[in-house]
Amino acid sequence: MTINATQTLLTYLLPLGLTALACWLLGSLGSLRFALSSWIGIITGYLGSYSYNLWQRLSHDEQNLGGIWSSLSDAFWRLTFPKLDVQWVPLAISVALAVTVVMHWTNSSSKKVIRFTAFTLMIFALNTLLIAMILWNSVHLAENKSLVLRSGNVLIPGLLLTLIWVGPLLRTRNRGLIPQPNADLESSTPKLASPIGWLAALALPLSATLLLASSGTLSLAFKALIPATIPLAQFYQRKSQHNVSVMAAGWISLAVCLPVILGHFFAEVSVWQAVLIVVSSFLTLWQWPEKSHSLVKQWGISFACVLPALIAAGVAALTLVAQMQGESPDGY
Repeated sequence: MTINATQTLLTYLLPLGLTALACWLLGSLGSLRFALSSWIGIITGYLGSYSYNLWQRLSHDEQNLGGIWSSLSDAFWRLTFPKLDVQWVPLAISVALAVTVVMHWTNSSSKKVIRFTAFTLMIFALNTLLIAMILWNSVHLAENKSLVLRSGNVLIPGLLLTLIWVGPLLRTRNRGLIPQPNADLESSTPKLASPIGWLAALALPLSATLLLASSGTLSLAFKALIPATIPLAQFYQRKSQHNVSVMAAGWISLAVCLPVILGHFFAEVSVWQAVLIVVSSFLTLWQWPEKSHSLVKQWGISFACVLPALIAAGVAALTLVAQMQGESPDGY
């Protein structure tokens, strides 16, 4: 697969730059800016990728300003009204943004069991529907497959994405990261999250990118790389905030773990590699280190959480290198 300068700019560099810029400009929105900046970068990446591919299909005479506009508008409508596999991802990211905004605005009420259950069921339904739409015309939902296998291909990924998303919200309620009503001042003070946790969050998209690139899916690999600017920018600012794992869960679930799951269904990502990435994502959000911990404990927690993802990416990279050496005339 050949990637030229124009494709690199539209598909990768522009989304990365816009994500970092949005994360910086939207600082007044607090932790909500993570979801917004991630949405901007991912939508831009998909729009740029589809627009460039459509523009490449035009004849030489049509590759002008009018051709650019027609390719852009065609890509916009394809992503707005998706029909094929990964075309559903930008729409799902948009719905995820809406859900995250609602969770952010109703944070004080999210501790109620009924409301939390409603959020969980809604997110599970969205994730399951997304997986079903992506796999709809694939062999994974073919009629010759058993009902159990087809149901598992849809429900298990949907459940995993949901656990990553709602797990941190349940943790914050149980560990006092969200102030409880009618509590004394000391117990209602939110615990601050350590900035070191953002390094673990940074390792997730980097590991997913390396894993997907080693599996031969460069397009998904670079899309998983786009959200990496969010933890990088946040760690650079070194601001300690509470409740960051709740706001980071949405983009880690759909912008990092979903491409890995797609890599399993449509590429060479094995089950255990995908599971390791998902486990790391869950642990990173569930065990986000607190600023009150010692520095050694903060680094230890972060490293332990991302270790499964690093193992999956490392093994994939070593396997690819071994295969390339074996195919080389001078290989051993």
